[in-house]
Amino acid sequence: MKDAGRVGARTPPPMPSGLDELAGSVLLPRELVEQLRSLVTASEVPFSDLVDLTLERLGGVIPPWPLLDAWNRWCFERRLDFFVWHPGAQAPSDRQRLEVLVHTLVALAVKERSAATYARSRVSDAEVVMAGDDCPICSEHRHHVVSATGTAADALPPFHPGCRCRLVPHLV
Repeated sequence: MKDAGRVGARTPPPMPSGLDELAGSVLLPRELVEQLRSLVTASEVPFSDLVDLTLERLGGVIPPWPLLDAWNRWCFERRLDFFVWHPGAQAPSDRQRLEVLVHTLVALAVKERSAATYARSRVSDAEVVMAGDDCPICSEHRHHVVSATGTAADALPPFHPGCRCRLVPHLV
């Protein structure tokens, strides 16, 4: 997927497979990503409050996220507009970028926590479940049963910025 972020590329830009990769793609120190992970996974506050708390932890500075801009371009070129992703000719606003970043932090933290829980519970397979969105990216993964351990990162959600897909145990 070398050309994934380039305008005109056929495949979508690759999503970070975990929080380490996210830290590198957003140009944030790992320690800060860990603080944000703790904040989002332990929090019971509404999402908008979580975004505000994250902004506070970032010292009011919203970091650039080139991957989000690449997704925006890729979707805009293909006229992909769906429930959680509305690409535009311009890059997302600072607030939109922060909201998508926090959402992605939450999704990746859930993915890591689910994988650990499945391993402890000896659940070997999981099913990709969509949130009900009419999303052309996610629909390619609808009801896929994947190995809960050792699966390639691109087979597990999140599949795009703002992705609301999750894994559930696949019990036969």
